[in-house]
Formats: sequence, structure tokens, C-alpha cells
Amino acid sequence: MSTPKPKKVYPVNASGNPKNLLPKNNDRYYGLINVGNMCYCNSVLQLLYFCKPFRDCVNNYPVVRSLPLETQKAYEIYSDHTKTPINPKTSEQSLTPDKLPNTPTNKNHSSSDIPESYVEDINSAQKYNITPSMFTSLKDLFWHITTRITRVGTYNPNKFITSLKQNNALFRNSFHQDAHEMLNYLLNEISENIQHIQIRKGLTTGTGKPLNAQNEFFVNTWVHTLFEGLLTNETKCLTCENVTNRDETFFDLSVDISNNSSVTNCLRQFASGEIMSQNNKFYCENCGALQEAERRMRLKRLPNILALHLKRFKYQENLGRYMKLNYRVNYPVNLRVPDTTETTEDVEYTLVGAIIHLGGGLQQGHYIVIVRSGENWILFDDDYVDIIHESDLDLYYGDSLTFGGIYVLLYERTDFDPSKYDLPGQQNPKEEENTPPNPLESNSQHHPSQTEEPKENLVSEDKHEINNTTENIQDSKNTNSRDIPESDSISSIQSVSSGKDTNENQNLQSNSTPSNFDKTQSNSSVYTDIINYHTSLEVLDEIMGNPKSEIKIKPPPPTPQAINNVQQTNKTGSSPGSKIKSWGIFGRSNKDKS
Repeated sequence: MSTPKPKKVYPVNASGNPKNLLPKNNDRYYGLINVGNMCYCNSVLQLLYFCKPFRDCVNNYPVVRSLPLETQKAYEIYSDHTKTPINPKTSEQSLTPDKLPNTPTNKNHSSSDIPESYVEDINSAQKYNITPSMFTSLKDLFWHITTRITRVGTYNPNKFITSLKQNNALFRNSFHQDAHEMLNYLLNEISENIQHIQIRKGLTTGTGKPLNAQNEFFVNTWVHTLFEGLLTNETKCLTCENVTNRDETFFDLSVDISNNSSVTNCLRQFASGEIMSQNNKFYCENCGALQEAERRMRLKRLPNILALHLKRFKYQENLGRYMKLNYRVNYPVNLRVPDTTETTEDVEYTLVGAIIHLGGGLQQGHYIVIVRSGENWILFDDDYVDIIHESDLDLYYGDSLTFGGIYVLLYERTDFDPSKYDLPGQQNPKEEENTPPNPLESNSQHHPSQTEEPKENLVSEDKHEINNTTENIQDSKNTNSRDIPESDSISSIQSVSSGKDTNENQNLQSNSTPSNFDKTQSNSSVYTDIINYHTSLEVLDEIMGNPKSEIKIKPPPPTPQAINNVQQTNKTGSSPGSKIKSWGIFGRSNKDKS
């Protein structure tokens, strides 16, 4: 079905260069090919893709992903705060995923710093060893579009549609389906898939729980964190005035519409209530009989992302089918949801996108979608992509048979902060504080006040000292293996690290046994040399020709007495080990501070 276009259209698919018209961000604008009456599916996919919190969660669950290097180079980076373009020819090293403001990556404990392959065609189910589902199919589709080098193009969602038909018999045909049913099914199915992955993998992160607030969600998945709201079904008996409340959760909210109204007015009418009388009386348990009652629905907790469904189709009993209501309904870009309970306040939302239905009935017609990208509005008609002006949004209020009317709306709360929740791709500050420091890293983590030298200088100086004893080590290589006794291995490392002369090294390697060591000196010098074991081990392996993976000797753990001996020895300078700069678990010596 050919869709009439608004007057103020800037064709992205034209032969001319559309880069100057595209929004100044890193979004990708890929039309989806219609493989046979699948416009309802394409519209829902585009609407969810341009909901950035949802897209980031899909791309980064169960593991945060790093963009391919080809994609990083192609990204045009813009600052969200200054709106100043950054040079896209930035070097490869500085173009890391954590510096891309609109990329789906944020470093946390489960992220991988290694960029993924651009041409890799492994689906998510195989990559993460999880059961194939609607979530994995959606993840593959989102990731493919996100990582494209070119910003505009087309994509065939055939793999996703195949998975859709396999998982739900309702869509296992070529008939025209309802976009609202598709959206509702997809959100519920993905939430179940996420719960299954959490249980199977035993995941405790990326659950969507609030970090510093009380958890109000009945099910802990990031889908519920984004879309779940809470309704209160309130029924008041008009005889005894007893009030009965029943809470219900929802992913999308269906509201009745009237002609020449607005979305805000429809929400007020939704909470206005109705009288239950005659054949529709309410059974009051307090009265023990059927009584007239007043029933109303109140929004007890509003979701972070509000999905609104306008009931444009009404069943006509005399005709035996649904008829479309071509009512004019104004949908604002900035929506204020009115207070419906005494405990809540008005909440402000910003429009993410809208699905529009064209045609005269539920089982016929066509779906298109308008989404927001930066400060621009993008129209997707299957594989056709246009940039439209904001003033053209009023063409789709619903009173025009040419342009159709809004059917599904998606709003995001203006005060929604993803960093306050344990969402996939969000960094948890508590986990960083609880992470134990690595004892083999630079000692600056433990002594920030000390001035330290680069570790590369240490290795170069140790290598210079080790060169004096290369011949002795080569001789010992022929007679001793890497499985030598622990005491002999420590003595060999000591002779190299302390920089003794050649004769002393020869005597030490030929006659070294635990009984030849003076206990006092061994406590001070041996453990000091163990500190340098990690520093000089790489150089030793290069000289002796043995890889690190073959080393089977582990240095013994330090004792408190050894630590005291090392400190006393460093002050007096009597031990040869005090000449070596200590960088291991004991920290630097006092002599090295100068």
C-alpha cells in the first residue's frame, strides 16, 4: 500500500547526500523490508529500536558488548552537552567504546574490552550459550543495525520473522495483524526469556533493581523496570460505601478515545469511573448481595516508559465486525499525566514515537511509524525512510483518511535516570568499591602519597643486572628443570635479582641448600627477592627460553616477621637485596624514595 507523504519531507533514500540532513548523533536509520503483510511487525521493531533505554538493554544483556573497530571509526561523535562535533578522524586508540556517547556500551565487571568482529555471523544464542528465543532474535537484529558503518540503508528482518512465527501460531500466516497485539506479545515474551536466562545463568546483575531505593517491582527484570506500571481497580459499594481494591500490573495502557479530544483528556476519562447497575451490579461481600457500585481505575505507579494504546477499533454488533473510529485525538510531544490518586503527583513524559494506522478496518490497512532521533522526526514506512518536520505531526491526529491516525504511542519519563537502576550496560558504583585491589598492580593504589617510577624502568634496570649472570643461568638450565625444589628456585632468583658477582652466583647455584642459608639473612634477602620475582620473571623466561605457562613454582606467602626484617634491612642497607627497587606486595623500600 502506497503511503501519502507529508509536504515537508526530506527524502533520506534520495540519490543526493543526506548527511547534512541527518541528526547529529550516532543513530542508524535502516528501513525494514516488508516480506509479506509484516508492516505491523516492522513498525513495532522501529518503535522499540528508537527507545534508547530499551535498545541499550537488549544490546548489552547478558554481557556488555564492544563495538567493532570498523563501526567505531565510522561513528560521527557528537557531545550531547555542548552539541559541538568532535573530529570523526580521531585515532583508533582514543575511539574506544566507552568514549562514544550514544554507543550501547558502558564498562562494568562483565564487559569485554575486545571489540567484536564486524563480519561475525554468530547469533546470540550460540555466542552466549542460551536458548534461542524472541529475545535472541531481537538482539541479533538490533546489534546488526547498531554496528553498521553506513547510517542509512535497508535490512531484511527475515530471521526475526521466522522466529516470531515459530514461537506464536497467531502470526504464523500472511494475514494483516494488529500492531498493538504484536507489541504486547513481544514485551511479555521477552520478559519471560530474560527470567529464564537469569535463572539458568544465575545472573545477579542487570536485573533492573533500583540501586538506592526500595524495589517496587513484582518481577525483577529490566523489561519490568522500563515498562511495568501499576493499576488499582477500585470498587465502591453505593449502599455500604465499602471500598475494594485490587492491584494489577501492565506493560501498555489501553484507553478509550472520543472525537476532538487529546491524550491527556483520554487519561482523565480512563480514571473517571463508571456506575455498575441493573444487569451489571457488583456483589458486595459486606452486604452479601448484588449492589450498585462505582468502579474506577487509578494509576498507582506510572512506568518509566509509558506505552499507550488508543482504542480506535470498536466492535459493531449489527455488523459483526470491528469498525475504525476516525476521531481526532491530539497527542502532545510533552505529555503531563494527571494525578489519579491522592499519593501520586503529575508526571511529565516526552514522546519517543508513534505507530500510525492507515485504512478502514482492523484486518486491513497499513502501519507506519514516526520516531524521534535527537531533535528530528523520522518516518519509517517499511524500507522507506523520511525526515519530517515537527509541524507535520498534526497530520496524523486521526481525522484524515489520507494520513491515518495514531494508534500506539510511546513516552519516556523526563526524570528517568537509567544510572539509578541495575540495568544492562550501566556501571554499578557499589561493585567497584567492593572489588578487592590487585596486589600485583602498582603500589600506588596502597600508597598514593609516594612518588613512583614506571615499571618499565624497573624491568630495564633488572635486565641490565641480569645480563651479568646470563652465563651462570644458562649453565643451570642444562642441569636444573623448572620443577626444581622450591628452595633452590628461590636461591637462583635471589642471585639474579640481588646483582651479586659471578663467583658468588656460581657457589650459590652449585652448593645452595636450605641448610647453607643463614636464617636471619634468608628471611631478609630471600623474601625481598621474592618481591622482584614477578618483575624479573619475564626477563628470565626470555633468557632461559621457557614460556610463563611452564612455570610451576610459586613463591611462599610472606610472613609478618619477614616484612619486619625487610623494613629493617632496607634502613641499614646491609642486605644485597636492598639495592633492588621493590614493587611487589611489600611496596617500595625507603631507600628508593629518594
